[in-house]
Amino acid sequence: MNKNCYACNKPNLTKEEVGITKKLLGDKSSYFYCLSCLAESLDVDIDFLKEKIAEYKDSGCEMF
Repeated sequence: MNKNCYACNKPNLTKEEVGITKKLLGDKSSYFYCLSCLAESLDVDIDFLKEKIAEYKDSGCEMF
């Protein structure tokens, strides 16, 4: 995958980080964020994002 965080340049984002970025910012997004930067950008906490990731995984979303 080899994608870096757009905000902090953290290397090698996980499939979950890329997936939640696409899910929340749009699947056509060309910029991806680590959980910390995405949480800050959306003004939510990381636990909220982790819960959303779990929900999407449980629903069978293929982005995760």
